[in-house]
Amino acid sequence: MGHNWGPALRIARRTALRSPGRTALIAALIGLPVMAASWLGMLALSMSPTGEARATELIGKADAQVVVTVHQTVTVDYQQVENGGYKYSQDPSKDVQRDPGKVDLSQLLPAGTKLAARTSTISTTTIRTTGSAAASYPVDLVDGTAGLSTGTYLLDQGRLPSATNEVALSPALAKHLGLLTGGKLKPGAEISAQDGPSYQVVGIAKTPAATKARSIWAPPTSPLASQGADAERGYLADLPATAELQALQEKLAGQGVVLTPRAVIVDPPAGFENSYAGSGIAVMMLVIGFGVLEIVLLAGTAFAVGARRQTRTLGLVAATGGTPADIRRIVLAQGIVIGLVGAGGGIAVAAVALVAGKPLWESLTGRLITEIQFPVGRLLLIGAIGAIAGLLAAVVPAHTAAKQPPMAALAGRFATSGRATKLRRPALLLVAGGVVAVVLGTSWMAAIYAHHKKDAAADPNVYQGGITPEQPIALILLGITCVIAGLVWVLPNLIARAATIGKALPLSGRLALRDAARHRHRTGPAAAAIMMSVAGTAAMAFALANSFAASAKDYVPTGRDGDAIVRYNGDNTSTGNTGTVIWTAALERNVAGALPTKSISRLGPVNPPGAHSERQGQFVYTDPLVAFPLGAHMAAAPLLAVDPDFIASLGGNGTEMAAELRAGKIIVQTPGFEGDKARLGTWAGTASGKERQILVSKLKPSHELAAFERQALVATQTAKTLGTITVQQTHLALTREPTKTELETAANFLGSEDALKIEKGYESPADLALVILLSAAGVVTLLGVAIAVSLSAAEGRADLATLAAVGAKPRQRRSLAAAQAWLIGQLGCVLGVFVGALYGYTARVAFGSPYFAIPWRELGGIVVVIPLAAGLLAWLLTRSRLPMVSRID
Repeated sequence: MGHNWGPALRIARRTALRSPGRTALIAALIGLPVMAASWLGMLALSMSPTGEARATELIGKADAQVVVTVHQTVTVDYQQVENGGYKYSQDPSKDVQRDPGKVDLSQLLPAGTKLAARTSTISTTTIRTTGSAAASYPVDLVDGTAGLSTGTYLLDQGRLPSATNEVALSPALAKHLGLLTGGKLKPGAEISAQDGPSYQVVGIAKTPAATKARSIWAPPTSPLASQGADAERGYLADLPATAELQALQEKLAGQGVVLTPRAVIVDPPAGFENSYAGSGIAVMMLVIGFGVLEIVLLAGTAFAVGARRQTRTLGLVAATGGTPADIRRIVLAQGIVIGLVGAGGGIAVAAVALVAGKPLWESLTGRLITEIQFPVGRLLLIGAIGAIAGLLAAVVPAHTAAKQPPMAALAGRFATSGRATKLRRPALLLVAGGVVAVVLGTSWMAAIYAHHKKDAAADPNVYQGGITPEQPIALILLGITCVIAGLVWVLPNLIARAATIGKALPLSGRLALRDAARHRHRTGPAAAAIMMSVAGTAAMAFALANSFAASAKDYVPTGRDGDAIVRYNGDNTSTGNTGTVIWTAALERNVAGALPTKSISRLGPVNPPGAHSERQGQFVYTDPLVAFPLGAHMAAAPLLAVDPDFIASLGGNGTEMAAELRAGKIIVQTPGFEGDKARLGTWAGTASGKERQILVSKLKPSHELAAFERQALVATQTAKTLGTITVQQTHLALTREPTKTELETAANFLGSEDALKIEKGYESPADLALVILLSAAGVVTLLGVAIAVSLSAAEGRADLATLAAVGAKPRQRRSLAAAQAWLIGQLGCVLGVFVGALYGYTARVAFGSPYFAIPWRELGGIVVVIPLAAGLLAWLLTRSRLPMVSRID
């Protein structure tokens, strides 16, 4: 055959057709990660439209986007595009700001230009419907009068709002407010701004980028669409054909206006990168890298069994003058052929799934796919990588097959090792060295974080940015890689050594261990594949456990556990505004009566007698009392009046703090208060024109009182001698957990869903994480076990027939399959948890956990439940009886 690959490829094609089951299995193993990578990449790119699709989504049918800035003049960077517009800057020393709403664009743009307000989110507003509490939602500005904005929205029902008293709602918000009947908008549906006018709902619309968002659509003339003097204005422009864009851009920049032509959005300047496209590529590469390793391990097992079934065919090649290189070439050619079939099929299935499941993907992601993209070059690269992975998977089986003696091969005998070989010392050293590298890297990273935290604590007034210790992370990743490589290397021999401890097991267990040891060419890679997959799941379990532990440590309770906490904004001199909840004694009684209330505690700032009031918009604000250190003005802590009994009930050192408060002292945790006295004043000046002093306690609040960290606590009775108290919070001690109806009644009294909260302490989402992790680990483990057990059953038909011939019971076949499944799954899961624990040890430092949190439930499920489930499933799916077959070896 020489060096000719033609005969090898023809034999590979014929073998693939003669063994369709094994071919389909290997092709599926190769095609699955290729399909996942291709689907994720195409989906990510399709959800990040480019060209005309992107331009239509951002500016509709307009020729250009025009932004009126708050600056008199700007410098435009024509090489940088962000959110569909050029980036701009200005010289702060020469900047003179203005109200963009007062700029008359008609005087700056060419005659005949048509303008429409740009579709964008501009503010939030608080609304209610009949019988519901108020809540805040974003307001999207839309101008449908000129038709330029067509494409920036999708109208599901009705029409766009045009009058000042009309709005449209997103489908999610309309459903949330109960304004839909059978999916259709109710006739006469309306919403009301809190303490404001009502608006008629005339349509249902959504944006392509956020179909699940709860938002309100308002026309430019609506009061809901009003913008402040410091907010830039965006417009869509339909320019005349004679407009000179370059000259117009320079002219407008001199007037503080930025014009971005449609052509720039369609084809951005060189160097512009779509962030979604970049993330799509990153996702594809991540999935491919993980998939290649899984292919080499699992598909390598299947190729090994395939080479075993072709023993006579390969023996004939050797007997007719074929060299070991020819035999290797035949097995490698099978890897190439099946790799190409699997990779091509994976790409085809991914494309079909993306197109056929378009409505489903849109529903799951909340993003419309306006243009399905097929990046041919990247897909070909993915296919090539998949095919190469198939070739790599066949390398070890090819070399093993080439070493078989021709006479043994002609007789159909495949040489296997029945003795337990020694564990490879280099592999063990690799594992040990990797563990040491992980420990050293983690300690190094912990030292860097500790030093950074110390610097931040030394000067809290200086901003300390986040840090990324790249060198320790690189050492940790190197260590984990060494551990994985060493375990994959030593696994076949480890399985062989494990077979020596099986003498005390029942017959099925002994046979399973013997079979695993004799055929470690397939059981080793299968267990390694399970180990790799479970390692990722276990690592995620450790990461989540340590993240939850860090979050629990940092959680700051807003009150006593089980309390209902009501927050008020504004004060009793407020004229009212959208979203305000003003405290009154009557409102407090109503809310307390709606809930199973035992006692009430009030908290709030202290206003000095005759405090200066200032109107800001629709609010009237007062200047509250603030504690200053003697002789210092930089540090300050606003006074907060509290009930000492309430402080004592919070736990920690609350009892000692309550005694200090009753003695007339204030408790301050803000840095800078060193002495035993503080000066009381206001931000605008001292109270009543006369400086007053107050005693400062030496006590510092414990963690249970961390919610008051930046405030000066003062007893209510002491506060009343200093001024008047504005109630901003009430803490209602409850006798039991309130029902949903009781909470809704209280929220209706308050007029806002956001003003009431039940303090339940830190609520860990660990239960949901447990279900997800065990599901992921179970699927991957069962897949690996199913492949290994199926191949073992196919390869061991002769052994099973012999057992039946010497009197073994029919269920012995089931028991043997179950034992093999349990053995491979157990070994892979235990080693996977070990690798995952190395990452978990690092996650403790990365997440700032106070201790090394071990997710015992998750690990117990992975190590105990999943292997047993794999064995049970193998027992259930394996036939008890097997037709008698002849055997030669």
